[in-house]
Order: sequence, then structure tokens, then C-alpha cells
Amino acid sequence: MKITRNTELRVDMLLPVNEREHFNSVIQDKIPYIKSIYHSYSENWKKIQIADILAGSYFQFLERGKKEYIKLLNENYEVFEYKNTN
Repeated sequence: MKITRNTELRVDMLLPVNEREHFNSVIQDKIPYIKSIYHSYSENWKKIQIADILAGSYFQFLERGKKEYIKLLNENYEVFEYKNTN
């Protein structure tokens, strides 16, 4: 994925309407190249569904000690950590 000065961000519609504007301004302050942010239902966006699966799996592991979800991911996909060395 190429990130440019006109990058659009799509996030799950988990925040109440009255909190989205503040969320958007915080993100755009921290990541100035984000042109616009869309809050969408994950059922309609496969990439958000994938992010939900990954986040939920690691939440279950970190918060509840349930390893079975990340074990399934690790058995079927290569998981690695990227560290910028520059």
C-alpha cells in the first residue's frame, strides 16, 4: 500500500457520531498526510474485516490469555514484526 499526501483512511464505525470529529482531528494532527477519514460498517469492507480479525485475536490473547485465535493465525499465515532501522 502506497501512502501519499492524499491518503484516505477507512475505520470501523465503532465510535458514536459525537466522537468521530474529535477522533478525526486527533488522527489528522498525528498523521498529516491523511486527507480524509471515513467511518464505515466493517460488514461492507473486507479490509476492515481482516483488521477486526487480527485485532480481536490479539486482544483475546493479550487481555484474556486465549492463545487459540493467534495460534490459528500463526499456523496459516506468516506473522512478522517490522522494525524500521533507519
